[in-house]
Amino acid sequence: MEEAQIFKSEQHQSKEKHRIIYLDILRVLSIISVITIHTVAGKIQDINSLGEPSWWWADVLNSITRWAVPVFFMISGILTLDNPHLDNIPSFLKSRLLKIGVPFLVWSVLYSIVKETYILGKSIYFPDILRTIGTNILLDQSYYHLWFVYDIFIIYLISPFLRKIVINSTQKELKYWLGLWFTATILYTSIQQFMMFLGWDGYFYIHILNIPFVFGLTGYYILGYYLHHYDLSKKWRTVIYIGALFSVLLTIWGTYAISVSKTALDESLYSHFAITTVTISTAVLLFAKNIKWEKFLTKSFQKLLIALSNATFGIYLMHMMLIIDFSGRLSVLIPKSYVLYTISIIFISFALSFIFVKLIRIIPYIGKYLV
Repeated sequence: MEEAQIFKSEQHQSKEKHRIIYLDILRVLSIISVITIHTVAGKIQDINSLGEPSWWWADVLNSITRWAVPVFFMISGILTLDNPHLDNIPSFLKSRLLKIGVPFLVWSVLYSIVKETYILGKSIYFPDILRTIGTNILLDQSYYHLWFVYDIFIIYLISPFLRKIVINSTQKELKYWLGLWFTATILYTSIQQFMMFLGWDGYFYIHILNIPFVFGLTGYYILGYYLHHYDLSKKWRTVIYIGALFSVLLTIWGTYAISVSKTALDESLYSHFAITTVTISTAVLLFAKNIKWEKFLTKSFQKLLIALSNATFGIYLMHMMLIIDFSGRLSVLIPKSYVLYTISIIFISFALSFIFVKLIRIIPYIGKYLV
């Protein structure tokens, strides 16, 4: 018995030694950024407060945190595409279903019930509630932040094939693929946004930019793998950092200016596929990667960091429940200080989510499948 415990302890220590610290840091900062985005969403969408100090505060927070979801996909690409277990497709998909699918279903049910009864104020009875829950899950209507789980699982389905591509491709070939992705997704999105800004009504179709196999968030997945495995020169990193700073300023001011011109909120610069967002996201990952964190992070802080990092998926699933609850409880702070209100919501949602994740995982047998 003691030998088994020692073996498990050695396994745990071995895993910790092989942690990639900068990815743990990015995970924690990303989940805090996601909570921030969701905290200020209501204020950003309030067109009547456009240009007020509280709206500017929300716009700034939104603009400096929009890298979070792309970086989550990049982290997933780094950790998943390097995983040799991908070669065993049934085993890989089973592990993803248990780790992601089961918690997702549980929380989708909870969010459906909360949305229908607490938020929308409906009286739903059995068996209508079952039909509503099923429809919400099927159509991604349980709650808006859960879209991420649908998209990441879709990418997991094709990850065995993506792994074959990336591990058998040269650096030049990966650059070529990423260039196609940038053209078909980022450039195409930028053209659409520009045409809409000029007053073009409807979708602007460019046939030659409709390139199969290189669409959407998969690009961030492979971009993360590329940036992790290949070093960029200091000169190119500096160019990207400067571009990211300019992109943040452009997002902050541009969102306001375009929204004023349209007398309606324009979120195009917040898009995951805006050229500003991809520049900022790339800069954030490169900056974190090129710092020697181990030199100035204490062992105790690294342990806390790992614990927080391991809890990020559970925090992601849970945090909107706390925002829904505490946004009402702390609304009295809004007239006094919207800044204090947002900071309070972000801190409470993050801290309590982490605590609840740790407590839920203590539940025998089922805890690890809930968060």
